[in-house]
Order: sequence, then C-alpha cells, then structure tokens
Amino acid sequence: MGFKERTTKPEKGNKYYITKESGGYSPCIKGKMKSTGKPDSDCDTLPNCVGYAWGRFHEIGEDKDFTYWCHGNAEDIFIKANKKLERSDKPKLGALMCFKSGNTETSGDGAGHILVVEKVINNDEIILSDSGYNTNDPFRYTQRKRGSGNWGLSSKYQFQGFIYNP
Repeated sequence: MGFKERTTKPEKGNKYYITKESGGYSPCIKGKMKSTGKPDSDCDTLPNCVGYAWGRFHEIGEDKDFTYWCHGNAEDIFIKANKKLERSDKPKLGALMCFKSGNTETSGDGAGHILVVEKVINNDEIILSDSGYNTNDPFRYTQRKRGSGNWGLSSKYQFQGFIYNP
C-alpha cells in the first residue's frame, strides 16, 4: 500500500480516530474542544495529540498493534517506545515527533506534545500533522524547521526525538 500524506482532518467515521467505547479502534481518551468542552463530532479522539498520533500511526502501520504506548501523556510515549520501536533524532516519513514539557511519567508539570511526520524536506525541515487537547482545531498541518533544536514549538517543550513506524 505505500505511504499517503495526510493533509486534511480524518474523515467522519474513520475508526482509527474513534474511541473503542464509541465503536472505533482507539483506546485513547476522547478529545476536548476549547469552545464546547466536547470531542470533535466526526472523530471523538480529537482534538488530542495522543489520540490523533495513535490513529495516524495505525493508519500508516496498516493496523499493527502499538497499544503499549497509547495510554498516558504525549511526553511518556518516547519512553514507552524504548526497546520496542526504533528511535532517532532524524526525521523519517511516518515517524512520531515527541516533546516533553517537564518530567516524564508525571502529569503535574505538563503533558508534552506529539506530531506525525508527513513529509521530509531535509533533516532540518519537515511537514507535520497533529492535534492538540483543549483547542478549537482538531487537525493541524504545518511546516517546521529545526532552528534552535525545538522545531518551532515554544520553549516550554523539549524535543525528545522521533519514533519510527515499522
């Protein structure tokens, strides 16, 4: 099947972005729109970076089982993938890009952020897709540059690396 870049929000009813309790595949929590406090009406794991990344990683990986990293905050996923999936500081098509915002495996100091590499322009410039909990935008598609090493995210985030999709 080959990689297909995602440039738009997942379509309504896409089971990778719907919780198991609502008839989908995702074990992640429901997202939360800032304006309503409710999930996206089409895909209930959105807006939420972990829910989006889990769904996208499964779309790309063609339904392989990556459930061991789906629970918890974004910043914990890089740790949980250790010894199970290849990690690197270089971008690769379909990889997860991970950031922490405090100490990992705690929730009191931030949850981190996770994005998906949709296109690699070079090792210092990529195009990503993501979502964010408690925002009004369930899907984002952005181009980012490495720059200071933080890839355009605010200073509250610290780049952890990429997790490659097998």
